[in-house]
Amino acid sequence: MKVMKVVLASASPRRQALLTQLVDSFEVLPADVDEESFVAHDPVALAEGLALMKAEAVAEIRQDNLVVGCDTVVAFQQGGAWTFLAKPVDEADAKRMLRTLSGQTHVVVTGFALVGGGRKVTGHDLSRVTFKELSDQLIANYVATGEPMDKAGAYGLQDTSKTFLDRLEGSMNNVIGLPIEKLGPALQAFVAG
Repeated sequence: MKVMKVVLASASPRRQALLTQLVDSFEVLPADVDEESFVAHDPVALAEGLALMKAEAVAEIRQDNLVVGCDTVVAFQQGGAWTFLAKPVDEADAKRMLRTLSGQTHVVVTGFALVGGGRKVTGHDLSRVTFKELSDQLIANYVATGEPMDKAGAYGLQDTSKTFLDRLEGSMNNVIGLPIEKLGPALQAFVAG
């Protein structure tokens, strides 16, 4: 298989920084998709499905490239059903999400999809995150920084919210948005054909 140029279908600076650990050079071309149109009832199916949707959308534009699509889902179970926390729509929504996660364990699933050369592969990683009890003042101070506004679940462990962490089971990179521990071997296998 000929060497294909890699394209990351994400505008996330966190994903871009992590991908540099796996790939020497790549193009960034965020996918323009309607994420609300994809419905799934568990976090793995949602994360992988959205990652594939993004990768396929960019692959239509960059047909001779290897497109990497990603999506991170923050979720917790409530009464047997999954509740998903997307990016907050405003500060009040961010505060609500953080109050919900305070003192609780939730899952973070980042799905990835590789599309190119007429092939597609999906995968994911799952981490369990437990927050300390968060005071309303701590939440308000964090939300005032603006940091939670572009992050699923209204937090990112790479910023000041890392102090919220009580316990992490799994990959920190997965929580940040790109599970390089799983993506690296998948990329190698994909390129090897």
